[in-house]
Amino acid sequence: MRGRIGVVAVLRFRAELRPQRRGWLGFELPPVSAEFFGTRRQVAISATVDDTTFQTVAFPTGDGRHYAFVNADLRKRLGVDEGDLVSVSIECASPRPAPIVPEELLREVEQSAETRAAWDSLSPSARAIAARWVDGAKSRDVREWRARDVIRRAKRYRRGEGPFYPTREDQRALSRPRRTARRR
Repeated sequence: MRGRIGVVAVLRFRAELRPQRRGWLGFELPPVSAEFFGTRRQVAISATVDDTTFQTVAFPTGDGRHYAFVNADLRKRLGVDEGDLVSVSIECASPRPAPIVPEELLREVEQSAETRAAWDSLSPSARAIAARWVDGAKSRDVREWRARDVIRRAKRYRRGEGPFYPTREDQRALSRPRRTARRR
């Protein structure tokens, strides 16, 4: 059911606006949504509700379907509320461009098959955050240190020994020592 490259697949249906998780109003996608998206995970989508298009996320329900929220501002613009039936068209959103990986991080990633596998095991958002963090350092030495630290944490994550994101123990190594205030 997924569209081929160059072909945009659209899922069209009518849905009732009902409270979803946390009581927020939204709609359930048809049971074929997991097949349409090719995944039972969260998916970035472009949704059109009654001729108004917006970007959002389709969240999994756990039974192979998805749901999406319609925020209060959009409902007000559309003049719809809980219980109203709306016409919906769904497309997968355009993928985000891959982050630009700083050369210091790229050198670390390419050192071995293990480091490449550790980097590839991270989610796209974790890789983007890591790339921005490494690139944000002003000096080359700090960028190189950050790149090594990113790979160390990625390896830890891939081995199942902890999270990719810094732990409390990592925080001490990541922060600068505090200067003691001069007393007058």
